[in-house]
Amino acid sequence: MKKENKNYTVAQLHTMIEKAWMEITGDKGIVKDLEQDLEKFLKGNQTAGTRARKGFQGIKNLAQDIRIWIQEVKNKK
Repeated sequence: MKKENKNYTVAQLHTMIEKAWMEITGDKGIVKDLEQDLEKFLKGNQTAGTRARKGFQGIKNLAQDIRIWIQEVKNKK
């Protein structure tokens, strides 16, 4: 998701958030990948630790984008 100031409707925001949430938590989602990478890291795989950090950074960025959009909608009211 990009940090652009666009005039999204509430329905569009809901769809984007729902899609992002499913990407994070779904059966083949980011959380499953992060869990596997963390297990590998704990067994000594340094590259898996890097992937896990990158994945968590992606979740953080997504959460920030959603927070910005929520604030924009809130400020329009």
